[in-house]
Amino acid sequence: MIVPRNPARAESTSSSRRNMAHKAVRLDPDEFACHFLRSAACPSHDANSISLNAIPRWEPEVFKDLEAADGLRESEILKRFIHAVRMVVTSGLKLSESQRRPGKGNSASSAQTIDVAFFRPAQLPANGLPHWTDQMVAVEVREDGTQSDPFDGQEEHVYWDSDKRQQIWDELSEHAEHVFRYQRRTALFMLLIIGRRFRFLRWDRSGTIVTPFVDYYEQSQVLCEMLWRMAQLSDEELGCDPSATRLYRTDADYITMTTFALPLTDDFEDTEGVDVPNGNHLFRYVREMFRHSILGDWPRYRLKVVQGGKKFLFLVGKPVFHSSGMAGRGTQGFVAYDLQRKRFVWLKDAWRAHYDFVDQEGIILMQLNSTKDAEGNPSPVTNVPTVVCHGDVQGQTTRTPEFWEMKNKTTNSQDVPCPLQQTQQNQAMFTGSASRAATHSQASAGTKGRKRSRAEAEKKTPDLDNCPLRRHMHYRLIVEEVAMPLREFQSGYQLVTIVLDCMIAHEDAINKAQILHRDISGGNILIYPRTTRLKSSPDKCRVRWRGLLADWELSKPMGGDQGDRARQPERTGTWQYMSVAVLLDHSKVVEISDELESFFHVLLYYSLRYLRSNCTLVGEFIEEYFDSFSTGVDGKYCCGARKINIIKGREKLTIAPSSEELIRFDSEPLNTMFKEILEAFNGHYTVKAYDERDQLHPSTSPPSQLPQPKAPLPPDPFSDEEDSDPFASRFPSTNHMGPASSNIAPPRLPKPSIEEYANAETARCHQGIQGIVHAAYKERSKFTLDRVDDNVPVTYKAKGRVDRGDTAATRTMKKRRMETITERAEGDHAAKRHPPLKMVSCKI
Repeated sequence: MIVPRNPARAESTSSSRRNMAHKAVRLDPDEFACHFLRSAACPSHDANSISLNAIPRWEPEVFKDLEAADGLRESEILKRFIHAVRMVVTSGLKLSESQRRPGKGNSASSAQTIDVAFFRPAQLPANGLPHWTDQMVAVEVREDGTQSDPFDGQEEHVYWDSDKRQQIWDELSEHAEHVFRYQRRTALFMLLIIGRRFRFLRWDRSGTIVTPFVDYYEQSQVLCEMLWRMAQLSDEELGCDPSATRLYRTDADYITMTTFALPLTDDFEDTEGVDVPNGNHLFRYVREMFRHSILGDWPRYRLKVVQGGKKFLFLVGKPVFHSSGMAGRGTQGFVAYDLQRKRFVWLKDAWRAHYDFVDQEGIILMQLNSTKDAEGNPSPVTNVPTVVCHGDVQGQTTRTPEFWEMKNKTTNSQDVPCPLQQTQQNQAMFTGSASRAATHSQASAGTKGRKRSRAEAEKKTPDLDNCPLRRHMHYRLIVEEVAMPLREFQSGYQLVTIVLDCMIAHEDAINKAQILHRDISGGNILIYPRTTRLKSSPDKCRVRWRGLLADWELSKPMGGDQGDRARQPERTGTWQYMSVAVLLDHSKVVEISDELESFFHVLLYYSLRYLRSNCTLVGEFIEEYFDSFSTGVDGKYCCGARKINIIKGREKLTIAPSSEELIRFDSEPLNTMFKEILEAFNGHYTVKAYDERDQLHPSTSPPSQLPQPKAPLPPDPFSDEEDSDPFASRFPSTNHMGPASSNIAPPRLPKPSIEEYANAETARCHQGIQGIVHAAYKERSKFTLDRVDDNVPVTYKAKGRVDRGDTAATRTMKKRRMETITERAEGDHAAKRHPPLKMVSCKI
């Protein structure tokens, strides 16, 4: 979902985390216990009956010390609550207070804590730290007050409407996100205590299920039984992934990971341009990444993947990459050790979109890996990952959308009775709590009213296809290539080469497999070092850093029955790199021109961020151009003004909106490249607007004069390689204009100029934009050692200004830079490996 950030919020808060407050579903305590607190191992949780003798009875005054909790401070509530609960839950789980100190395994910049948590007795910590790796159920305690409750005021459609509520929601979701990051999870239970009331929450990648408030002092049996039932649950029933086996120091696989992380002398040097012997040795950086992932106390796991009935096992440590926020795919990437093949691979663990006509990413990649030429010979798409295996994980799906559907049915005649309602005593207990909560909800709704979602307003009988919560299926994909993030590139020339490789992969996928990527972004363009045999020394190879276009999960077949069908309920993609046309119209079908524009945005972003230029306020530029968004009178998000104006040619690419000084990079080919690409898209949008205004098909009138050929290729230090210019066969002519067609007459006057038509044609085809990038690639001798550490200081904070909108009704705000925060939270390990200034050799 495209959800831009609100500038009034804290910079460290995820926009996807905020949006999840609107993705919560209410279940009454009896429903919650019925569906989630039923242990298969406990006879009292049988689906057809409940043994009252098996359920303990607690003293009515078990929480007597908390009668005045509404007037107590958090620390005192916490102290008394822990004492009371330890008398209720005597086995299965134990409480431990964290005392708000950094947790085991946390970095200094990531020291989130939680007040108290339930642990298994064997893992109960004694040092007062959160121990994220072992928490089973999180508990958060707050002082009394509606401002402490992110759900108060709208029980039927829970949400927050104040900064305080939003802050607490952010903290709760951040805690859940932290547990999901450290552990292999399908769901997480959380207990929220506010004064004398409690809620149970259940988190998954689709949203949150939450119970209404219940006064645990007046209705102590409700909380006591829910806690007791929770303590009977197995690890899997508490949300731990059964396909992931935790490894401990004495386990053989734990020792295997430590052994294979040790450096070997025959590992290849990965610096570009160095000569290495022929062979299949490992690149040094791969083992370094694996070693870094198992340092410290980060938990190690053995993950299982099943494909076609065959089981594959992989060993992983800390994720190299993890997406931010709870709602969404929750993608994590690992350098994994393949136990069967005894080698390192890349493992992607994600919660893929689970809809009809949406293929698994592994199936798409296998199609790209197996394409053939016209004669039927193997001709795989170049520069894409190679599948080892893939598969959904034991049918694990997010369950929150199911309960949204259940709560939005027009009839409950088919509802399955809950076991907690099978006896009169339990039914009275839970129905009473639900009735009390419902009364509170109705009172709140009577004073504040109920905001209905657009889906609710339009659909009286909603189903899962109309559900605003995205459905996700747990999925793992393993590929051969262990690549580096794009931010590790070491020069502008290298950046151009890597992106050009991925543009070719994009073109090949369309021409050979009729598949459009649809999510071109900096996180999906990777660096993959390869070796090329030398002409003069056949026994030696030279290392070259090449591009790899990854993450084909959102790709889509072109044409056919599926070409125009919306397969998911929301627009997907990476905001910063999406085309202006797509951001202005979320229903627009993505075209080749949109993807080529996304490649331009990637080149511009990484050039500004990591290359030397005359732009001194790079953080401000990134905010205004990449992160901004506008909201129209209809409330829809759309593209920010600066990006629109530059791409459409209303403004020049200047260092600031108020300046006339053009952005210039140290490497002159980049300046020419950006100028020509912008001219192409300026023409594209000019012609597009003209055609749309006159309701004509796009015109393709040929230009009267084509650009003159570029200068010949300068001497290349890689000329000794057998494949010195891997792009030569694709660009036999230095003319980078796209093919012109005269089949369609130009539109009626007034019309764009011939030059604008020619530029528009360039923007619509791969050969056009790729030709411009290739022209820069051929100017190798004019590139400098232009790489810098990072032009956006670590201390930079978003200004949250109101940008210039196109109309008075358009207000422009800023979208959070997910990539920036993710990189810095990870400590940018890659940048430390290759100090860019020394040029020693950078998702979702």
